[in-house]
Amino acid sequence: MSKPAKSRGSYDPERTRQLLVDSAIKLFSERGFSGTSMQDIVAGAGVTKGAFYHHFESKEDVLKLIHDQFLEAQAQEMERILAEFSSPVDQLRETIKMSVRGVVEYREHVAIFFQERRNLTGERAQQVRARRDEVDRQIADIIRRGQDSGDFDSRISVPVAVYGWVGMSAWVYTWFRPGLGMTAEDVANQLAMLVLDGLLAK
Repeated sequence: MSKPAKSRGSYDPERTRQLLVDSAIKLFSERGFSGTSMQDIVAGAGVTKGAFYHHFESKEDVLKLIHDQFLEAQAQEMERILAEFSSPVDQLRETIKMSVRGVVEYREHVAIFFQERRNLTGERAQQVRARRDEVDRQIADIIRRGQDSGDFDSRISVPVAVYGWVGMSAWVYTWFRPGLGMTAEDVANQLAMLVLDGLLAK
């Protein structure tokens, strides 16, 4: 994440937008959504209120974009996995690893999502929920295909399998830190082993 700094030289709208988002991520992480004002975000980004309102209508818009950045990265990775791998076992393994790596890379985004998602309302909340539901649906489809092919144990409930491993992967943000004696890839591989050992037909 780039460090908020005052813009210099010609106006760069994309950079200004990201400065505002980076400032909001830092402040939401430290103070929470309710404890952060729009003026705090502007000051942290080193831009004007006019620049804020050029890009966003409200703090809630910024919060939604923080969620969207993580969800977009996950959606692109999911698309790549489904195109690159044909076996449900390989697809699920790669999806689990992708999820863990994403949670580590976007740790602040994920933390803000779980801590502040209640502050998203109306259409914004519906859009974020729909994007998360689509990822869950794709994972459920992988598990069903694996059960149909005989790779996965058909006795296991698909919703239980989906929400079980999604929760396990997402919660990595609460405890994983560099220097624990394992890398994000180590954690991803071990969680993939745990999930697949439970799902694979014996």
